[in-house]
Amino acid sequence: MVQVLRFQKHRLPQKVQPWADKIIYALDYVEAWEVGAIQATLMQKGIPGDVAYDFAYWAVFVFGV
Repeated sequence: MVQVLRFQKHRLPQKVQPWADKIIYALDYVEAWEVGAIQATLMQKGIPGDVAYDFAYWAVFVFGV
C-alpha cells in the first residue's frame, strides 16, 4: 500500500495531498514495526530469520495485519 501511495499521491483527495508524505512515512513506520513483531514471534518458534521475515512481509502486505 505504501508503494502505491508513493506513486499515486496526486490521486488522493485534494484535502489530503498536502499531508501525503507524512501519512506515507507513518504507514511505512507502522508496517516496519508489524513486520518486525511478526518476524520476532516466528523466530521464537524456531523459524529461520530469513523465512520469518519473508512471511511477515507477505502477511502485512496481503492481509494488512
